[in-house]
Amino acid sequence: MSSSEENIIRNNVVENTTRQGVLIQSANNLLQGNTIIEAGADAVYLVDQDRASPTPRLADGNRILANVIYDSRVREAGSFVGLRISTCNTIVKGNKVCMQHGRSFKAIKADAGNQDIDNVYSRKVERGDLDNSIRARKQIMATTPRQQ
Repeated sequence: MSSSEENIIRNNVVENTTRQGVLIQSANNLLQGNTIIEAGADAVYLVDQDRASPTPRLADGNRILANVIYDSRVREAGSFVGLRISTCNTIVKGNKVCMQHGRSFKAIKADAGNQDIDNVYSRKVERGDLDNSIRARKQIMATTPRQQ
């Protein structure tokens, strides 16, 4: 997500991406309750938008909450991190990253006002946990009224 601020990305399933599962290059967004499966590189990556872009942006002040990151096999990516936060003043809380197939847990920029709270790096992200997470997200989507 680039050049767009104050977005809500909630209760989605992202599967089998070539590169990042979610790339955020803008400020004040919420990424919550998503399931990211088989991201080709970093599962969640926050980085400022390149100054060479027609619309350069800082990606500060985001909230990354209660997402599940799962892999079922080893990847050959050069960058294989669950939570890569290269920005400032971001809250990273309650996320669960599967370590079973070699994904690194997190790379959160230090001394930048970021908050790293209650994130879990575990082998215990089982397929059953993943299925329950996906089922819950689909149920939320099915019962949420659509905007007119």
